[in-house]
Amino acid sequence: MIDPSVADFDPAADPVDWGFVRTVAKRFSGTESASGAVLAARFRHDMAEHTAFAEAAVAEFTGLGAIAAPATVRCVDRSEWVGANADSYMDLLRSLYLRYPKLIEAGVNGFTRKATAAEVGFMLGFVSRRVLGQYEVFSPAGDVMMYVIPNMVAVERQYGFEPQQFRLWVALHEVTHKVQFTGVPWLREYFFGLVDELMAFADPDPARLQRAAQKVVAGLRQRQDPIGPRGIVGLFADGAQIEALDRVQSLMTLLEGHANFVMDHLGAEFIPGQEQMSDALRTRRSDGGLAKVVRWVLGLEQKMAQYAVGERFCADIAALAGTRAIDQAWVAPENLPTLDDFSDPPAWLERVGVSV
Repeated sequence: MIDPSVADFDPAADPVDWGFVRTVAKRFSGTESASGAVLAARFRHDMAEHTAFAEAAVAEFTGLGAIAAPATVRCVDRSEWVGANADSYMDLLRSLYLRYPKLIEAGVNGFTRKATAAEVGFMLGFVSRRVLGQYEVFSPAGDVMMYVIPNMVAVERQYGFEPQQFRLWVALHEVTHKVQFTGVPWLREYFFGLVDELMAFADPDPARLQRAAQKVVAGLRQRQDPIGPRGIVGLFADGAQIEALDRVQSLMTLLEGHANFVMDHLGAEFIPGQEQMSDALRTRRSDGGLAKVVRWVLGLEQKMAQYAVGERFCADIAALAGTRAIDQAWVAPENLPTLDDFSDPPAWLERVGVSV
């Protein structure tokens, strides 16, 4: 969790220049079409209504209707999205630095601060051009839902979606994440525990960089994916860290897939154009060219795969044992599907005691 004492963290000791992060991100976030004050105001009104409707619909469908305050809806442009995420990541990392000083024991200098900031800024800038909505799990402000106005409007226009239908459809996905984290009592603590566990293993030893480079070279020589299924982070992981990384990957696969499953199921009930939207967004995620290469480098291709694998798992579970059978995943961390379970839904059902 975020340590309240991060407010006292000395910015000069931070390995990342967060001001430069924002500068770089702005450069790579692209040109935004002007939304106009009237359109922006209408968009905010729509998303407030759609989010409230989605909260009730998702809670009823999933049964995860925990008592929680209504979501705070923020409709933002790309620069505001970058700023909010930069602030969240900064607080999270500084909280971890306070608990694990070895993360910055190697020392901080101007060059490394700028270099790291450039990498983070490029990632945020690139993602800001495509993200539609986001549940802010790291936000200390509570249950905040962000929707990126220019990106959603651009997709509506590109594919000819009816705006009200598309806006509700996006809200259903993001609200499902809110319901997951507020309706499953142990999930938030478990999620942050995994983040903590990964960072506790962090090792600034340059030898890890050399081993990672060797893995990439070996993969290329064998004409295999040099990054591997665990993404770039997996290049630097070994032993217990790989186990923790696998738990993170399996959790995110379930959360993303479950959100897509809920979105499509409720979309079929409430949104006439849901099937067209689902097909178009799958095409958008799988488009080729430079965007695909950049996503691969940033490890975002893995996230795209999580949507498909997790959604297929939830659909298979529903087909085998009913739509509420997936509820067993929320009983305890031990019930969460492993990476192996995603390819064998009947085995997971047997493990958690659900008869087929």
